[in-house]
Amino acid sequence: MLPHYSQSAAYVTLVQNAHAAGAKVLGYVYTDYGGRPSSEVQTDIDRYYAWYPVDGIFFDEADDNDCTLEDSYYHLLYNYVKGKAASAIVALNPGTGTAPCYLDSADIIATFEGTYSTYSTSFSTTDREWETPANASRIWHIIHSTGSESEMHQALTLSRQRNVGYVYVGIDTYSALPPYRAAEAEDVRDWNASLGGALTWLRASNNATTNTYRFEFSGTYQFHRVYVDTNESAGSGFAHCGIGVDYLIENGSPRSSRSCSSPAPAGWSVARSALGEAASPNGADACFEVETANDVRTTSARYHHAYSDESGPIHAYFAENDGSNIRYQADFDVSYAQKHVFIDTDSSSATGYTTGGVGADYMIENGSVYRYTGAGSDWSWTSVGASSMTPSTTGATGTTRWSIARSLIGETASSGERSRLVFHGQVSGGATQYFAPPYVHVFGN
Repeated sequence: MLPHYSQSAAYVTLVQNAHAAGAKVLGYVYTDYGGRPSSEVQTDIDRYYAWYPVDGIFFDEADDNDCTLEDSYYHLLYNYVKGKAASAIVALNPGTGTAPCYLDSADIIATFEGTYSTYSTSFSTTDREWETPANASRIWHIIHSTGSESEMHQALTLSRQRNVGYVYVGIDTYSALPPYRAAEAEDVRDWNASLGGALTWLRASNNATTNTYRFEFSGTYQFHRVYVDTNESAGSGFAHCGIGVDYLIENGSPRSSRSCSSPAPAGWSVARSALGEAASPNGADACFEVETANDVRTTSARYHHAYSDESGPIHAYFAENDGSNIRYQADFDVSYAQKHVFIDTDSSSATGYTTGGVGADYMIENGSVYRYTGAGSDWSWTSVGASSMTPSTTGATGTTRWSIARSLIGETASSGERSRLVFHGQVSGGATQYFAPPYVHVFGN
């Protein structure tokens, strides 16, 4: 985390080294519990993004239970940071149990900051109803004044019992790294390895009448779930995995409760009307989860399902991915000679090729992938590789599928990646063409 001081060449080097090691770097900004003018806070945010390639902002001295302040102050700051980059991480540090409304204004909330003595003997359980295993990826505990290696291990054990996904254990109040840091890192690595594989190929897609949910996983589990937030509000419904759940799909049709071994898919088809999602345009948030018989869970990050528009000749479109590859799919009712997927990797219509409501940085045209090298509306592209396209006949109607390596379009981070997509078809000569509305691809692990 970068401190709130001034620009420094030494910090530039530290940020570069941290990124090379796969770490995320956040800029530190204090808010004086909502009392600091938002204009001053925004100035600090601007400075970090001008000075360094930061991955987000850590808001210190955050309020913890005033939902009016959350909406009028912290949510605006959240949107301001996300305006810098859609993948930016927003962390709040109230340092104590926090009202669930704050989930709308942060990706991660530090709900404990204090000494090991307090953490081990007088930990407060107030305002922690949302701190469930499925929300582990939203919870951070900062434990200082941990004097010995044995206390460090005990602190990590307690953090797991308290459903914490991010934890720092230090020997003092942040002046130096602890002498047991290597043992701490090894403890965390071993724990992560014990949890089983990640959920991959996350997919929520639809046609005019039906939603399809699907994911793949490694391990053996008794329960397979999809949580769906139809009004996209973490403040209503059951608070779980960072969303406000309105509907839960657990096992059931088409799959009954059973064990599955690695690698295995879980999938469901559900009538849109059963979820009250018959309108267009619309969207929903979701998360995916597996759980063993002895309560060990693996839960995905929040996934946004942008419903495909079923009124046009290109429909039932979606994107999904694992750690290395991306699949794109759409149904074509017209025999287009050229089929495109325009990919806006920075989610900014101000950069890239301006088309269909996005600024495309990359394009799949039939069986090839191109990077945009022009400006604005200039048709200037450079080939970067091949896409497998099924069927290979470009003029075929029906379902077309593409598969590309994530590295071809620079979407290689383990989390936080997203792109805006437009599926497009054009008859030879350009006389007839159709742009599907923009679709948001939220990358899985």
